[in-house]
Amino acid sequence: MEPLDITLLVVSIVLVIYFLIALFYGFQMRKLYRQLLKRKDAIDVLTAQKYDLLRMIGKLFVRHKIDVPQEFILSKRPRFEDTLQNIKDTERTIVKSFLVQTAQALFYYGEQNEQLSVNPEYVSLKKSLAEVDEHFRQQVAIYNAAVTNYNFWGKLFAYRWVSRLMKHKEKELIS
Repeated sequence: MEPLDITLLVVSIVLVIYFLIALFYGFQMRKLYRQLLKRKDAIDVLTAQKYDLLRMIGKLFVRHKIDVPQEFILSKRPRFEDTLQNIKDTERTIVKSFLVQTAQALFYYGEQNEQLSVNPEYVSLKKSLAEVDEHFRQQVAIYNAAVTNYNFWGKLFAYRWVSRLMKHKEKELIS
């Protein structure tokens, strides 16, 4: 064999290996993207649970006739699991901060009322909300780690063109 033939053979083998790795890279990016969607769904479920628990606490306030500003009584608002699927990340941040403010306000007013603060249902709901909050923080940490991983691999120099071809966009961390 001539040196030119050997060079062409080596270049062909290198190109085939490169494109096989690119194919594997594309599958891995798709897998990472699906993991991100699963993590975001888990966060949405926990957000809906938190909202429902705050609604139940609001119903306790109504039942015990405790005066609370109306914006914190979620018992009069509809459930919103379906709407979480259609909102953007910035709107998620607004929902999260609203739920945190509502929880803080309800607990403030709840602790002011001696009957309610010792009510077993209130104590149970408060404990459940703390558990959901802890799971929420864990899921956000896992999601942010997955986003960091996804963004890193999406910017990998040699295969960035595959990410662009698959229309993968950089994801934002949840604060």
